[in-house]
Parts: sequence; C-alpha cells; structure tokens
Amino acid sequence: MTNHQKYDIIKTRRGRTPQNEKEILIGLTKRSESKKAANDISNDSAYVIRQSGNKIVICGGSNDALVAAIDKWLGKMVDPKGRLCIPITEDGYIFAPGEV
Repeated sequence: MTNHQKYDIIKTRRGRTPQNEKEILIGLTKRSESKKAANDISNDSAYVIRQSGNKIVICGGSNDALVAAIDKWLGKMVDPKGRLCIPITEDGYIFAPGEV
C-alpha cells in the first residue's frame, strides 16, 4: 500500500497565498516549484507530477501533456473518499514518451 499525504482545500485571494502554504500548482506558475518541474520536462509530450515540500506540482510540456497529467493525477491520486493525495516522494511521477 502506498503512503499518502492528505491535503485540505483552502480558498485564498489570487496572488495572496503565502509561499509556505499548502498549494496545488498546475501548469507554469510564479512559484519556484513550478519552474523547477518545467525545467525537468524533456519534450512536449512529457509531464511531471510531484510533491515539493508542502505543494503538489503538476506541469506539462504542452497543453495536451498538462491535461494528461491532470487526468492521471485525478485518476490515480484521489482516494475513494474523494480526498486529494499524492505519494510521499520528492521524485513524484515523470512521464516522458520514448524515454521510459
């Protein structure tokens, strides 16, 4: 069985979330965690899903790859009770067609 960390959904005003707050970062955001994930993507079809500190980072090499990453995360990273989870690992999931 995989260890998971639970995340609560909180609402904040746009751009006012403290840097150390729990967040789900989707796509290329202003956060350094998103920029690092984007740098780890090798091609347009690749994506990254990872935990970085107290953030879940989902990033894709293209819009289609980002949608695929979100679909994967929602399909595999939401528990049967609808709680958001991600395996506890800094490596997370990296998908790069042709490189796996």
